[in-house]
Order: sequence, then C-alpha cells, then structure tokens
Amino acid sequence: MTSTASFNHKHYSYLGLGIFLLLGVLAVLFYVERVAFMDASYQLFMVIYQGGFAIQSGRFGAISTQIFPLLATKLGASLKMVMLSYSLSFIAFPLVLYFWLKRGFRIQIMPLCLALFYVLMVSHTFYWIQSELIQACALNLFFWGIVLERKTISKGIYILLILVLSGIVFTHPLAFIPFLFCLSFSFFSGVNKQVLYLSIIIVVLLMIVKYGFLPIQSYDAASLTNGKNLIHFYKFFSFISTKRFFKYCLTDYYLFPILLTCISWFYYSQRDWAKLSLVWLFVLGYLVLVHSSYPWGPPQFHMESFYQILSIFVLLPFCYDFIPNLSRQHNRSFLFLVILLLSFRMVHIGLEHQPYTKRLHWMQALLDQTEQLPGTKFAIAETDVPIELVKNGWASPFETILLSAIENPDSIRSVFIYNKDVDITSKLSKKSHLLTPFSDIPYESLPDAYFNLQDTGTYQILDLQLIPSVPQ
Repeated sequence: MTSTASFNHKHYSYLGLGIFLLLGVLAVLFYVERVAFMDASYQLFMVIYQGGFAIQSGRFGAISTQIFPLLATKLGASLKMVMLSYSLSFIAFPLVLYFWLKRGFRIQIMPLCLALFYVLMVSHTFYWIQSELIQACALNLFFWGIVLERKTISKGIYILLILVLSGIVFTHPLAFIPFLFCLSFSFFSGVNKQVLYLSIIIVVLLMIVKYGFLPIQSYDAASLTNGKNLIHFYKFFSFISTKRFFKYCLTDYYLFPILLTCISWFYYSQRDWAKLSLVWLFVLGYLVLVHSSYPWGPPQFHMESFYQILSIFVLLPFCYDFIPNLSRQHNRSFLFLVILLLSFRMVHIGLEHQPYTKRLHWMQALLDQTEQLPGTKFAIAETDVPIELVKNGWASPFETILLSAIENPDSIRSVFIYNKDVDITSKLSKKSHLLTPFSDIPYESLPDAYFNLQDTGTYQILDLQLIPSVPQ
C-alpha cells in the first residue's frame, strides 16, 4: 500500500480546489466559444431536441456531462443557461470526483493529480470540450485514487469500483492505456496484489463483452483501422505529428518535459529502475502509437485530447513519489514554484480563447449578413469559407442555430456549410426541414421553447459577397 504519511502540506489541497475554481471562471467567460463549436454544439442540440442523452459511438461516459444541460431543459431554463450549464459541466464532473475522493474517501494525493490533469497539457481541449477520452481518464484517476490510498476496501466500495471500471471501458477505446499504466504503477507501489488482479480480470471481461458481443461503432472502427499504421513505427521521427508534438512541448505543453525530467532524475537517484522504465516505456510507446495512427498531423485541438493521457504517466510519479520525498524546507519552496507555473498555465489557457473567439465573431458576422435577406435558412460551400478559421464545416447548422437562438427562440437562423463535392440539390428544396449533415429534421419535431423555426421557403445559396472577411 502506498504511504501518504509524508504528504501533509495542506496547501496542496487548496491548490487543487483553486485550479477547478479558476477553470470554472474561464468556463463561464468563454461558454459560447466552448459550446457553439463542432461536436459540443451537435451533442447539445441533440440533448435539447431529443429531450434525453445524446450518446455517440456508444461512449456512455458522456452522460456525466450531458446530465447538466438535460436537467436545465427539464427545469425550463433559457437556452443561454442551458449552454452555460453545458460549459460548466465539464468542470463540475471532475470537481464532483475531486470532492468525492477528498471528502467521501479521505484520499489525500489523487485529488491533486485529478486537478493537475486538467491543466498540465491543456490548451485547445479547454475549448474543444466534449472528448469522452478526458472523461474516461477522470474516472480512471478516481478509481486508482481509492485503490492506491484506501487501506481496506469493503464490498460496497467494490461494487462502486466495478461500476467505475464499466464507465472507463465503455467511454473510450484508449482508456485501457492509462488504466494499464496506473495498474503497473500500483503494482510497483506495494498495493494489494489481489485488488490488482481482480481489477484487470474485470476490465478484460468488460472488454470482451464490448468488442466480442456488442457491435463496434463505425467511428471506433475507423479509429482502430488507423492502428494498422503501426507497421510504419520506424518512421516515427519523420511523422508530421511527431515534429509538431516537439514544437507543442515548447509552446503549449512545456510542463510535461519539466515533470518528466524531475521524476526521471528522482527515480535515477533512488535507483528505482522499475518505475523509471515504466514511465519511459509508456511515454514513448504511447507517442509511437498515437503518431503512427495519425502520422499526417491532425489539428492540435484533436490531437491534444490524445496527448492528455501523457500527463497521467508523469502526474502519478510526481504526486505519489516525488513531492512526498521533498524535505519540509524544499516542499514549501517547491509549492511556491508549482503555484507560479500553474498560474502561467491558467493565463495560457485563458489566452488560448483568441482563435475560438475570432471564429465565433466570424460566425456571428455571417449570421448578421443573412439578416438583410428574406428567409432564415442558408447554405454555402465549404470551399467558400475560411476553413482554417472555421476548423470544420459539418457542425455549422448546429453552431449557427445555437448562436442565433441564444437570445430568442424566434430569431433562429441556420447556415449549412456543405461539401461542394456532394450534391445537395434535393436537400435544399426541402421547405419544412432543418438540414443537417446526418438527417433532416422536420420543424414539428423541434422544441418551440428553444428552436422556433417557421421559414417554409427553400434553402438559399449565399452570395460570396456576403461572406465576411476574417476578423483581425
């Protein structure tokens, strides 16, 4: 069992809580940037439209965040408050886990790990919020906090842990990797082996059920197909994604190499070869896996959700081994340094809003341009918009609906940014349907309290002169 006796500096507790409070403030300030953006806009729209959870690709962990806007709609809250609740839900969920660990189970160290996980390698994922992988990692840390620090585990806690394991497995395919790291770290930290063996058996059984008896969702199947690129692992340093990652470590993820260096030096000085090898094996192995699967280098906001797993590989050694072994004098000095570095991280995350705010301003300008035209439904080809700014056009119907209806459900306007290579002539002629990239939604099925769309004309192709310029 890992000892926490030397981890007695109460200010570390305040540090974790302070992180979540500051993230909550940022989530309020930039709630529109976070919610009216790609997947989040689609999922929130579907929650409102269906009046229930909108689970994508069988990733049931999304319930943990969607329950907040769903309850808001049941209470009759305005669209603005629903969007605000959705933005805050991604802070509230780990904060609930934080208090449950700290107050419910009296766990000392893992709450700090959980808080640091949400800032260490976070820049763009603060604005691309809906990644279920992040939610699975939070559940993973919650699980291992109990296993690492509880002296005894009752039958009731075992049942809870099994439910948490189910949430981890059924939330994201990559969740098994941080689980396996934490399992290995716990093994070398003296945790009861019976608990570890039971955990891996349950996870394997759950994965057999998920992949052996249930249909694999198309999105996950496509992601698994990317794994075939592992045969080209020897090209690791030539991948665009690898070169970009090294750049990101200088501009965004600078704390990751710092912590990796600290714990590597610590384990080397302690001659703890097992944990030193464990950390580097997972860091290098995981980077090879991710970059071999995405060698072309997708946008950073997408790759960052994968990179956040790396923070777990350094946070557990940092919080469980490095900090508790500092002397009292060094502990206080080091705490001040940590607070200083995390302050920079908070400022960094806040400043990262700029491209997303610029994107938001362009979308709003586009909606403003349509006000001079009759009708409220419009379409434009993806090749005619600044795609570097927009990021991706598929979610534009949901983004523009939320932006236009935020003040009044009667002011709803929709702009459908479509792929020019796809013939949508038949779709544009639909007069009483809301066009989306997936299915076209009839007006009568839309909740009037949020989306009161009355325009029964056909969709209009926007003139290029009405496309706003990119804001400076």
